[in-house]
Amino acid sequence: MTMKLLLAVLLSVPFTIINFNAYLKGNAPSAVHVLSTGLFLLVWLAWAFYTSQQDRKPSLFIRFSSVYGLISIIGVFLMYFVEAWIIAVPVGIIILGPVYGLRHFMPTLPYEAFGYACVLIVYAASLIGAFIGELSSKRSAKA
Repeated sequence: MTMKLLLAVLLSVPFTIINFNAYLKGNAPSAVHVLSTGLFLLVWLAWAFYTSQQDRKPSLFIRFSSVYGLISIIGVFLMYFVEAWIIAVPVGIIILGPVYGLRHFMPTLPYEAFGYACVLIVYAASLIGAFIGELSSKRSAKA
């Protein structure tokens, strides 16, 4: 689980770098930010698919995704209500930065609600990838 958590952080950083300028200033995301976010979600989905297919136990990735999602929701909650830099910086960089392009589709959503929506969308990508990976491994096992 620790290795997956480290990989999730490493996966998030390049996409955060791409989205950082718009995210930091609160600007509307450009097409580059939207594409970056789409690519991040596809990579996350592919990671869930591959891991579930290789482990032949999608429940392991789903368990990881659930823990990651719970930590993310708590982080977003604390970020908006505690307003401490020690919480806001990691949450912004690791959790919200890579998916800032979603702001294009939710421009009027308050920032707190946007943070929760982002966490749920990444969690949904995890579940979809894991279930497709499970179905794929079951089909290949039958063949």
